[in-house]
Amino acid sequence: MRSKGYEAGARTAIIPGLESSLTFFRLHFDSELEWDGDKGETSPGRPSQRTGVEFTNYYTPTPWLTVDLDYAYTKARSEGPEVPVTYGTLTVFGNYIPGAVEGVGSLGVSVHDLGPYFGSLRVRYLGGYPLIEDNSQHEKASTIVDAQAGYKFSKHLTMVLEGLNLFNSKAADIAYYYTSRLPGEPLQGVNDVHFKPVEPVTARLSLVFYF
Repeated sequence: MRSKGYEAGARTAIIPGLESSLTFFRLHFDSELEWDGDKGETSPGRPSQRTGVEFTNYYTPTPWLTVDLDYAYTKARSEGPEVPVTYGTLTVFGNYIPGAVEGVGSLGVSVHDLGPYFGSLRVRYLGGYPLIEDNSQHEKASTIVDAQAGYKFSKHLTMVLEGLNLFNSKAADIAYYYTSRLPGEPLQGVNDVHFKPVEPVTARLSLVFYF
């Protein structure tokens, strides 16, 4: 399907060591791909439009330290007259796009070129998003914190210790709302949120050999 996009922005490096950019954008799609979690496939949907802003920053206060900060907000809506959408026994009307995230952001602090040592700390923010067209079912925002520290024995051998989801967030990587049926449930099924949880707090030690 045909898509059309526009963007305008500005970039500055007036502050020593800091590069920043601000961009406004608009995207139009003749047809939005819609995901059917029950069937595990996509199908063409209504036309849609996304309007948003993105703010990015890259800061190097010293040769061995880098800080990056990015945030984007997007308003996503279907276009045209509202049409009924059925989830089992539930019928809804609306212009929200299921799964269209409202805001995303990341913050990273990296240490590099500090002799054999390196490391980083990263914070990832994923904003909430509608699960159905009238937004009566909505997935909440989540924040995940990861970190790593490493040591270079030589140009060929590196050891890396990673900590994933350090604060053990119970958020979902992705979520869908549809009708499903478990043993003992009614034949017509039950409407519910189906999700893939984020990886629990995890430590990972790796030895990497470069050829």
